This record gives sequence, structure tokens and C-alpha cells, in this order.
Amino acid sequence: MKDELPDLTLLADIVAKGLGKAAAVLGEMLESPVSIMDREYCVLHVSELPLALGIEKGEYVRVIEMGFSGGFEGTAHLVFMPTDAERLADRVTVGLGLVSDDIESIRRGTLSEIGNIVINAILGTMANDLGMELTYMVPLCLRVVARDLVPIPTDGKGTVVLIRARFSVAAIEVDGDIIFFLSLSSLERLALSMQGLAHG
Repeated sequence: MKDELPDLTLLADIVAKGLGKAAAVLGEMLESPVSIMDREYCVLHVSELPLALGIEKGEYVRVIEMGFSGGFEGTAHLVFMPTDAERLADRVTVGLGLVSDDIESIRRGTLSEIGNIVINAILGTMANDLGMELTYMVPLCLRVVARDLVPIPTDGKGTVVLIRARFSVAAIEVDGDIIFFLSLSSLERLALSMQGLAHG
């Protein structure tokens, strides 16, 4: 189901600005340009999420998850297919000269830090432009089945606001999704805040 959203033109502009900052930071880390594509804003039921993301329900994905709260709340995810996550992490660890017998631990730590930097760039831009304060949770690097990729919070009926963008790093053949899940009440607060900006 895709319901009508309030006019989020201003929010889309703010998110795009944050995505640009995130792409610049990630590109610098990887020493390769990062492209942002296919931005999407919609309301859907959590059961529709795998289909919306083009992921088979039984398929494993690598997720860097960060919760946030304050002026608005929700969860942010970076989602990769496992092989893409490994290539991304290995590109960064090689660049930093990190070596360890426990390569999986190094990859998890690297991906968590990438998620922290990318998500903070976007949320920080949104919070600053909207004059809101946010508190961030510690990012978690998880390997989950797509059907278990259930965001929190919802509106109590399993409905969430999805803000999604696809990104690509051509030099290392890595694609992933930047995903934000918000409750409908958070969307309402954002809409009010944006009205204030528009009339300020």
C-alpha cells in the first residue's frame, strides 16, 4: 500500500542535502565517487518492506542499524547484500592498513563506523535545518533475513514512513540502500516544522 503523504518537497530537499554530504564523506573514505539514486518517500506496511526493497523474504542481508530520537524518532539502516558489504568493508580496512586474524570482527567494526558516519551526515543535516535536537543510538551491524527487517517504531498498525535512496560505488562494484523508517506521528511533527520553515 502506498498512501498519500503530506507535501514533503522541503523535506526531500533537506534529505537530498544530507545524502550529498554522506556521499562526499563516504567517497573520501573509499577514494571513489559515490552516486545517490532512486530516492523514494512512501507509507507502507512492514509486511510490504522486502518487496519494496526488492529483497526476497528468505534472503540474508547485512544491515547497519541506528535508532534515533528527539525532535523526531525512528531507525536508520544501511542495507547491503553480504558480498557487497564484504567488498565495502575490505576496501576501507585495506586503505587503513588494518590487519587481523578475525576478519569478520574487523568487517563488522568497519561497517558500523561507515554506518555511523553516513547516517549522522544525513540526520545531522535534517536536525540542523529543522532546528531539532536528536539523540543517536550506538550503531549495530547485523546479518538478518529480509523478512526480519522490521523497523521500530510503527504507528501501532504496522505502518511506517519509508525514506529510501539507492547508492552505488562503481569502482568497487558495491550497491546498497540508505533507509529511514519513521512513525506517522514523527512525520506529522516534521510536517509542522517544515511549515514553520516555509513561513519563517
